[in-house]
Amino acid sequence: MVAPGTPHGSLMTPTELEGAFHTMHLQPPDNKWYMDTGSTAHLTSDSGKISNLFCLSKPRSLLVGNGYPIPIIGHGSTTLSHLNHKYYLNHVYHVARILKNLISVRKFTRDNNVSVEFDPFGFSVKHLKMGRIIMRCNSSGERYPISVGPVASSTATTLLTVSPTTWHNHLGHPGISIFNLLQCSNSIPSRRLKNNDSCNSCSLGKHCRLRFFPSISITYSPFDIIHTDLWTSPITSKLGHKYYLVLLDDYSHFIWTFPLQTKSQVFPIFLQFYTYINTQFGKKIKSLQCDNGREFHNSSFHTFCVKNVKQTFYEKATTSITFNFTDLGQDNLPQDIQLTGHASSTDEGIQLTPLNAWTAGRATYVRELHLWDKASGELASFTTDFSFVVDSMSDALYADVGSMGLPANDDNQGLKYPLFVAVEFDSYGGNYCDGPLVYGHVGIDINNLSSVTARKWYSNIPAGELCKTRITYDSASKKLAVSFTGFQHNYKVASQDLLEYTIDLRGVLPERVIFGFSAATGTDRFQRNNVKSWAFSSSDLRKSPDPVKGKVAIVVGLIVAFSVLITFLVVLGFFVRRRKKKTQEDEAEGHGFDFEMNNEFDLGNGPTRFSYLELAGSTGDFAENEKLGEGGFGGVYKGFLKDSGTHVAVKRVSKTSKQGIKEYSSEVRIISRLRHRNLVQLIGWCHEKRELLLVYEFMENGSLDSHIFKARSLLTWGTRYKIAHGLASALLYLHEEWEQCVLHRDIKSSNVMLDSNFNVKLCDFGLAKLVDHEKGSQTTLLAGTLGYMAPECALTGKASKESDVFSFRVVALEIACGRKPINYKAPETQISLVQWVRELYATRTLLEATDPRLRSDFDEEEMTRLMIVGLWCVHPDSNLRPSMRQAIQVLNFEASLPTLPSNMLVATYLEPSTSSTNTMSSIDQNQWSNSITKYGR
Repeated sequence: MVAPGTPHGSLMTPTELEGAFHTMHLQPPDNKWYMDTGSTAHLTSDSGKISNLFCLSKPRSLLVGNGYPIPIIGHGSTTLSHLNHKYYLNHVYHVARILKNLISVRKFTRDNNVSVEFDPFGFSVKHLKMGRIIMRCNSSGERYPISVGPVASSTATTLLTVSPTTWHNHLGHPGISIFNLLQCSNSIPSRRLKNNDSCNSCSLGKHCRLRFFPSISITYSPFDIIHTDLWTSPITSKLGHKYYLVLLDDYSHFIWTFPLQTKSQVFPIFLQFYTYINTQFGKKIKSLQCDNGREFHNSSFHTFCVKNVKQTFYEKATTSITFNFTDLGQDNLPQDIQLTGHASSTDEGIQLTPLNAWTAGRATYVRELHLWDKASGELASFTTDFSFVVDSMSDALYADVGSMGLPANDDNQGLKYPLFVAVEFDSYGGNYCDGPLVYGHVGIDINNLSSVTARKWYSNIPAGELCKTRITYDSASKKLAVSFTGFQHNYKVASQDLLEYTIDLRGVLPERVIFGFSAATGTDRFQRNNVKSWAFSSSDLRKSPDPVKGKVAIVVGLIVAFSVLITFLVVLGFFVRRRKKKTQEDEAEGHGFDFEMNNEFDLGNGPTRFSYLELAGSTGDFAENEKLGEGGFGGVYKGFLKDSGTHVAVKRVSKTSKQGIKEYSSEVRIISRLRHRNLVQLIGWCHEKRELLLVYEFMENGSLDSHIFKARSLLTWGTRYKIAHGLASALLYLHEEWEQCVLHRDIKSSNVMLDSNFNVKLCDFGLAKLVDHEKGSQTTLLAGTLGYMAPECALTGKASKESDVFSFRVVALEIACGRKPINYKAPETQISLVQWVRELYATRTLLEATDPRLRSDFDEEEMTRLMIVGLWCVHPDSNLRPSMRQAIQVLNFEASLPTLPSNMLVATYLEPSTSSTNTMSSIDQNQWSNSITKYGR
């Protein structure tokens, strides 16, 4: 431990150690925090000062300067508040024997982007970005205490240093209440954002329905219009996240944020989001609005939107700047304003100069203004309004006031004298720069301090009166105009003579400039110059074609046409060669598959290998009138085998299907080894003439969906309950009773077949995967059917036994309710079957969801058990879903009904915090409804 008495510190004596560390019961801990230049970590013995406290499972200790061990109980983070500034202490150790709360100077400066300077009287904290002192504390003996306000909770992340206004602007301009909800859920930093704060695009004080971009159509319900934007964070997070994908619902203003490491993750995340809202809410995005970024213009994103989104609007990126800072007091100083020199933030606004001689200060906006474009010659217009007070504290002698101007960025030019355009407020007059102007005036200065034009200014500086000014520049007329107020005979007067000057700023200033205020005082005459408010707005630059390009258009066109022709011939030859090579590879792969299948099945009683002619003949050469159905991988045809005299179902994999030889091989290998009364049996296979064919036993009563949705027949309740039980038995066998765990990954009513006695036969194992029983899950490409897919599969591609259980719940509710999981023709509250049944469960009216075609001819206890099992299987936490064995026990009346929360969350999935993949926040169903009511229309 090093004493903080000097900047470099010195070792503490044993006596000093005894004064700093002892058992806590001797004396209560100090409520102050002390700067320590030698400490390698922040230390406190008061656990109440630490948020996110994590207790260590194994004991650890910290050694101080003389080797004295201090036990570490846990660690966390905290936030200190001093004079309206917050300081973040990450990795604070909770120790057992320490009297003083110590701050490690090294960690403090690194985490807060500040420097600490010690002197004999105390220390100062200087903000490195703003370049000004933000804390000054006096020493107490040889110690350096900080008097802090109440501790605010925080999470240990470098992104907490980003200002609330920046978060607000880039999260879709949410209202105050929604912003507070995001803070409470730790989605964004817990930093103050007040009602009177200004925003470029909205009024934070109003709970109105605001839009990210101007909406093209009218929104009537959630997810009709989705606004999206990719925000590049000013700081890379500890997990390497540099970008944030923002998705904003126009109706409810609910916001989803996804941290990304690369821009290439935008489309996969959007695809998962689209699948999520379609699966969980039964909604489709009608209109998508985004900017003109390349991440939204790639071929995959564009193709998907053309097929699945009715309208997609691309907004042009803007070069304009707009802000309105109505109160520039110390508590409200935005981080978008940078102070240099003697400028400081006070309760009276931005004080450019203190009441001292020989001082100068400047306040500038952090972002450069794109004033004109060299390629197009386009020039921007702008308007700025500001109010200021010049106060000499009743002294009749005072100095020059200051100016508002557009100086060139010093980094962009190497001239001996800087370029600038300024509006000068000169209260003194008569100096060497003013020439004949011997009175107070407002003037326009171009590259020197002699005004090119001026008007008399009636100021009342000794009284410190508030003055207002508007400066406008019209790019069409090239006129710079200034209007201002003054005081004459103690009455406020508006300037009657508008100050104007015609100037083409393109000939004076570079393309990009900085803008702001500056002021200075002299040797014996001085006053305070305070800016109270500031608003600014500039127009966008519309880029036009370069006229030089038109002169070479014909030449370039001929060159491009010739190049395209050559490229076409090269690409054509490449594809012909590639197709020939692929055909050879497919044939080689096919021969290898045939050899493996023959070796595997010919030695046992496996499926029979049929010839293509035999199967084509059995199905009438795959006639349309023999087609039983169409799946994602091809058609299924009814056939008749003359040798055995039996009907079969022949699955013909389409040549355009994504199911190749590997998926075909997987289905053959898996299903040929399974033996269960509720699984369809594979009779044979065929691989000839680049055709992939599978032969299954024929199911006389077709698929379950043809009875429930297509009115093939009315299934009695006894038959329905038997079907649900049979499907559960099939899944139990796949998950637990076979030698390996089989994940089906496509449980749906069209894959549930029924034999002549309406016994269940689960089919279609084209997406099935084998995993070990201990592992129980596998991460693969997104697979399955919307409406039946578990949310964790839709978001991460991770399939598991729990995701199969989730799909079973949909089929169970379909059996009970006689309708599809998503029905857009149903009333709005009944579009999503799962949501509707959940709401009925909460109101104890569950049986209202039963299939009306049953006409109350069902067992109420069985119906209740089937529906509750369905809701149990849709639990948002996959770990709390039942196993298929537990579900069967409830259906068999061998176990009691589970008690489910009435306000169960909408099913979502949260990735572990250590993962580099993206997360979606969980939304409480009640919170979702309330947000629509309170923050929507």
